[in-house]
Order: sequence, then C-alpha cells, then structure tokens
Amino acid sequence: MEALLPRALEERVLLVPQAVIPELAKRLLNWSDKTFLLLSQEGRFALLGPGKERALAALQALGARGGGKEILPGAPPRGRSAEALDPRLVS
Repeated sequence: MEALLPRALEERVLLVPQAVIPELAKRLLNWSDKTFLLLSQEGRFALLGPGKERALAALQALGARGGGKEILPGAPPRGRSAEALDPRLVS
C-alpha cells in the first residue's frame, strides 16, 4: 500500500486491487485536496475528493453506476478499462 501512495498522488487515476481501495482512499483524503479515481480489476471504483460530483457525472454519462457519501463505490462502465478513462475527468 505504501508504494501506491506516491503513484496515486501523481496519477490520480489508478488501477489497484479492490482490497486496498478503502485504506488507500482514506490516506489520499488525508494527504491531498485533489480528486482521485481508484479502479479495481474486479469491476469496482471509488471516486473521492472535492471534484467527485463532476467526475461522477462524467463517469455516469459513460455508463458507470454508483454514488454515495465521501467515497463513492460503484461499477465502472462496461467495456471500458482504466486505460480508456480520461484522467482529465478528475481535477
């Protein structure tokens, strides 16, 4: 997990194992005021930070499902991979 923090802080859109999403999300919220998108290969995502509503709307326009509180769990758009998501969706 410690190795993921610097990469996540720089890239802001990151493919990670689903099991590390909750803890990584908490740490990112403590370290930065940016918006982050964490995706898992298992088909889940967490969107967090101040621009999450705008980024979630963009993801939902692509077919994503989900929504909620500070960390938004959901399913990424079918047929889309982390590489296909535009990092400019999160700012």
